[in-house]
Amino acid sequence: MLKTPQFFIEQNGNPVPWQDDVESVNITDGIGEFVDTAEITLRNRMLPVRGEVVSIRMGYVDDAWDMGRYRVSIITSGNEPKAVIKCQGIAFNEPIKSKHNQAYRNLTVQEIVAEIAERNKLKSRCDIAHRYDYLGQDNQSDIELLKNLAADHNALFNIKSDRIVLLDKNADTLPHVTISTTECTYSISETSKGFYPSVEVSWQNTKTNAIERVRYGSGTPTLNIQRQFSSISEAKIYAENQYKSHLAQTRTGKLITHGMPIFAGYVIDLVNAGVHSGNYLIEQAEHRLGKKYELTLKLQEI
Repeated sequence: MLKTPQFFIEQNGNPVPWQDDVESVNITDGIGEFVDTAEITLRNRMLPVRGEVVSIRMGYVDDAWDMGRYRVSIITSGNEPKAVIKCQGIAFNEPIKSKHNQAYRNLTVQEIVAEIAERNKLKSRCDIAHRYDYLGQDNQSDIELLKNLAADHNALFNIKSDRIVLLDKNADTLPHVTISTTECTYSISETSKGFYPSVEVSWQNTKTNAIERVRYGSGTPTLNIQRQFSSISEAKIYAENQYKSHLAQTRTGKLITHGMPIFAGYVIDLVNAGVHSGNYLIEQAEHRLGKKYELTLKLQEI
């Protein structure tokens, strides 16, 4: 049974005065520092005001879901009957981008993320329990530190709906959605990343001044990395995650299906796809709603 697409654009819980003129809404969201965007096409009559904030829901009649809050940034109109409104998602505030210095002592990644979230008036969700004896934030923004923590722990980093998310990519805590090839079109590419069967990290022990090393995997060539670590356990975790991220090949892809509440940071369990079946992280999701509702996903195998 075909469902009728529906969207709602609101301010303070009420429809915007120009909603009836809207012809299509496209929303793109991504992981990491990606700033969500909304593009609204409408008849060139009543237009919004640049800078105003709107909330958008998309879906179907009697079944729509929250797509976030957006600030109108660009209004393009002329003597043609249509106008295009471009908006940016409200997720990153200025303080979280500002560089500063701070030391974290005897804290887990969960506790560090919670502290960053609290000072930026955000919520947090983190499942990484590794404890740092010492972690320095030296002339770094909170965004940069979160990105580095995600890279060091092979984690997903995202800020959505006023919440910082830092989750293990291979953990069951990421939301999973099963999609069969019977309900989508897809393409998968296999690319070489440069084969490193082993990783060796080295650092200087600040107490003994000796150079210490940790190796993960075996064989050559070896990926050699030098950086500072506060403990051998921290070095081991880093070496393991770097090893996993430098496997011989990776699969990336694109999948198109009907509109549904799926977002960047979800995991797609692709089934009935033969050798391409498996788990893929959604790096970017584009929701396009006009006369029909279509969803395009950019995928990365995990």
